This record gives sequence, C-alpha cells and structure tokens, in this order.
Amino acid sequence: MTVRIEKPAFNLRSKLNDLDFGVVPLEKMPGGSIIQIQESTQNNVNIQSGVGTLDTDLTLDFWPRFASSKIHIEFNGWIWAKLISSNNDLQGGIAIKRNITYANNTTQSTQVTDLNRTFRRAENSNIANMDLGVMQNIHAIDTPNTIHKITYVLQLYVIGGSHYMQLNNNWTGNTTAKLTAMEIKQ
Repeated sequence: MTVRIEKPAFNLRSKLNDLDFGVVPLEKMPGGSIIQIQESTQNNVNIQSGVGTLDTDLTLDFWPRFASSKIHIEFNGWIWAKLISSNNDLQGGIAIKRNITYANNTTQSTQVTDLNRTFRRAENSNIANMDLGVMQNIHAIDTPNTIHKITYVLQLYVIGGSHYMQLNNNWTGNTTAKLTAMEIKQ
C-alpha cells in the first residue's frame, strides 16, 4: 500500500518576512553563534623587572549577554626578555587573568590561562646580557558563568633569574598588542 502526503507549496522569503522581527533576536540564535566581539589594543611598553607578576595596561572590559556563554579570548603581541647577568636561570612569560566585578563592588580574580612559559634559558649557561623576543599568541576558552562586567588582563611574569620581561618592545621600537574576546552562545 502506498501512502502519499501532499503539502502546499510556500515561499520561504515571505514566511520570513511575516515574522515579528527584522533581525533574529540573540535569544533565538543557535548554539555556536558568535554573539559579540570586543577588542582592545595597547602600545605602551610594560616592564616586569625581577621576580614577580605584573598586570599590564592591556585590558579588555566585556559584558557577556548570557551567563551560559563561552568566551574565546585571544592575545597577540610582542614579548621581549632581557637577561642582565650570567649564571641565572631565565624564566618568564605571559598569562591572561579575568576579574569579575559584581553588583556589590566585590571582585573575583581567576587565571584564564596558566602562566605560559614563553622564555627559559638553562642555569649556568654563562651567557650574560641576552635578549630574546617573540611575537606571541594565546587562545583560550573561558567559562565565566556571569553577565557581570569582566575585565581581562594580560600579565607578564618572571619566575627566576636576573632579568626583565617587556610587552610591546622589539628591536625596531614600540609595537601594538591586542586582546580580543568573542562571546559564543551555548
């Protein structure tokens, strides 16, 4: 036995025009859609001298539209390290930190990325005044679970040796670093 079902033809464009909105609302976007993109640039030279961590001037304020969203955070910039004496273990790098500011003015800080060891020179290699520079990229997926203001901060850190780390300095002068955040609907 054969069953035949017939549906009347319809015009997809006219059906879309009949909808009650001209632009698809963010709430109706499918999972995986990019909801918003924000970018921040900075060209100041920031220096972490000696062992420690520095919150650089490269920051990005971001307000997620949905608490369930994931945030793709990306850094691109020039990182420079200088070893200023011999027989020291040069170790340093960069990381991205997230600060969430709540309505009661409290702030919660969390590392989005581990401390990314960009530079490492073995102890006792007897090289003094060594300069190392590299264009660095970091990509990370953050799950902040909030719609409160998020400030992403690039950090420079030194964990050993007599040297310093710099953001936005190379042998030709100052450069520009960038933080980019994309909200991805889940």
